[in-house]
Amino acid sequence: MVEKITTYRMRCVEDGVDPAIFERVFDFYASNKHNFNAERDPMELLDSLGNGSAVYIEGPNKELVAASLTFRHSARLTEMGGTRVTLNGFGLQKPMKWYQAVSDHLFRPPEDMYFAVVTKGNIGSKKNILRCGFEQIDISSDFLFDLGIVSTPDELSNKEIFKFERDNLGEVCCQLLLLNENPRLSNKHGEEILLRVEGKLCRHTGLRKILQRLCSDTKPKTI
Repeated sequence: MVEKITTYRMRCVEDGVDPAIFERVFDFYASNKHNFNAERDPMELLDSLGNGSAVYIEGPNKELVAASLTFRHSARLTEMGGTRVTLNGFGLQKPMKWYQAVSDHLFRPPEDMYFAVVTKGNIGSKKNILRCGFEQIDISSDFLFDLGIVSTPDELSNKEIFKFERDNLGEVCCQLLLLNENPRLSNKHGEEILLRVEGKLCRHTGLRKILQRLCSDTKPKTI
């Protein structure tokens, strides 16, 4: 008997946002609130979906099981945020962040930094963000200035800031290509799923060659 493994699909909102996508993503966040996820204004969510690097993962019945957004803070800073996963145990945060980091640095690179905010005590997200090529940094006055903030607000006192290191871009490309070639993911119980990467970076031959070139220039390591 042939083993049947459930297939999930990771898609990127790369061709602009239509009302159906906005509604599905908005409903996903509204229905799956979490203390570690800050609530976003609907207009902020719409801006994120329109910037070309929001990703979401669909189940076999096209139900959403994960999503991750990016937010532009002027030309200098881009924030990866709003990462929410309801299908836990398979490390779905990592491929979403890999895809976003590569996509933004190839097509929409910030002048200064690509960063993520993690609530103190959120051990799982902190581990995932470090494995995606981010490194923790201090909340400096320059960082706050670029966000348009004069002094550290109370809401940042319980947060940690992580900056994506461009030197890790090649390794992230390698990880994304490996997932594209072998889409099997497993959890600690030995259960498996297939995660098909449907974004253009892996589906378009020319763009995939760019990932392969960046990967080939990278010394092997594990992040």
